[in-house]
Amino acid sequence: MLKKILLTLSLFSMAATVSLAQAEKKAAPSEITVIRGGKLLTVSHGVIENGVIVMQNGKITAIGGANTAIPKSAKIIDATGMTVYPGLIDSETHLGLTEISADRMTNDTLENSDEIMPHMHVYDAFHAETALIPVARINGITNAIVAPANGDTLPGQDSFIQLAGKSAEEMILVRDIAMPMNFTGAQRRNQSFETAKYPFTRMGMAAQLRQAFIDAQDYDQKMVAYEKKKSGDAEKGRRSSKARPEAGSAAALPSRAAAGGAGCRGSQ
Repeated sequence: MLKKILLTLSLFSMAATVSLAQAEKKAAPSEITVIRGGKLLTVSHGVIENGVIVMQNGKITAIGGANTAIPKSAKIIDATGMTVYPGLIDSETHLGLTEISADRMTNDTLENSDEIMPHMHVYDAFHAETALIPVARINGITNAIVAPANGDTLPGQDSFIQLAGKSAEEMILVRDIAMPMNFTGAQRRNQSFETAKYPFTRMGMAAQLRQAFIDAQDYDQKMVAYEKKKSGDAEKGRRSSKARPEAGSAAALPSRAAAGGAGCRGSQ
């Protein structure tokens, strides 16, 4: 049985754009790493046998065959007999929101107190130390979109993560990347007559969702009106300041002649 060690790299899509940008900030200017001798499964260069990948400051600077130039100061990783392929992106997962599905205390996948919960954020509940992340990473998943469960019509906002890091701060690359909308029978609150509540039907779901959008439009209109009023009040304040005479000016203080004259009349 052939033994394969799967080395994963984020070579494409937003995973590469975001995670490599962060690595570039943290890496030392002279840090160069080379993976040499492996079978490279690339996105744009096909399959390269006995290939070489050169990375500097966390960014791929060269990729090619065995004759690819290798900087003298590079740290070399021998990948002979191994397969190097692009990291996979899990487009929807609950990693970091659940540990043991049968244990309710370890599940933060859904806030089911209401069906319209756009203000929920995955990053508030994301648990970076879950034992499930290393398992996914060793199987080639390098990045993922973590989403709430689909029990609500608007369950909250997804986060985009990398599966490498010591804390949630290091792993979360985009805090709010998407807001899913679910519109199936699963969101109806009609599982039993004892606990049934609105929305009980798809008509109720549609009406509830429609009202959520109307409320959002109303809120936006009020915010626009508030900002317009605030800017108008500020402009009035600036004009008023320009029109008001400055303290200490001749117009603001009585003249010496008038003060002296009044004193003379009083002495007489």
